[in-house]
Order: sequence, then structure tokens, then C-alpha cells
Amino acid sequence: MPIDSYVTSDKPSQRDYISAIDVDWDGREGHSLGDVSSTEIGRRITAQPLSQQQIKTILSAEESLYIIVRLEYCDVNDDCYYFIRCAEVGNIELFQALVYCGTRLGHLMRN
Repeated sequence: MPIDSYVTSDKPSQRDYISAIDVDWDGREGHSLGDVSSTEIGRRITAQPLSQQQIKTILSAEESLYIIVRLEYCDVNDDCYYFIRCAEVGNIELFQALVYCGTRLGHLMRN
């Protein structure tokens, strides 16, 4: 089950930011997450730490940090899908705001 993440900054408060980006997910290197149960609790997806420049950008309130994560999975019928979720981190009460900015779902094409 591959997972990949994309981090970028842009003007704040774009509630559908996921529709504004064009990421070549197939050309990126995903990382294996392993099997995930629907009843799992407490599992976390981790990413690289924020750089000092990314933190300065968020604190400036001029831009927000957008984090987009794509997870690929196959169900018990061996039908495969992707799930993409976007979150915005902005300077609202110093990092206490994590705002939803889009979801995209779809089927994965088989070779």
C-alpha cells in the first residue's frame, strides 16, 4: 500500500486547494505503508519535519502551508483505488489551525 505526500505554500484560505494543484503522482516515489486494518487505532502517517523557511512562511500569515497526502489501496475484491486528502496549516493562533482543503477519490488503472 503506497503512500506519498506533497507539501507547498500558497495564499491562505483556499478551501478547495486540492483542485488547484497538478501533481504527477505516478511519477513520484511512494513509500510503503503496509497493511492497514479498518479497525486500526492510533496509526500515524509521518512526513519530513518542517524547514525553518516553511515555519517562517506560516508565521508570517502571508502564506499557508498545504499538505497533500495520497494513499493507494486495494480492497478485498482486489479492486484498487487512491484517496487524496489536503490540509492547510496557517497562522491562526500559532499552528492551532489545520483546515480541510479538499478530498479526491478514484480508481487506479491496472496495467
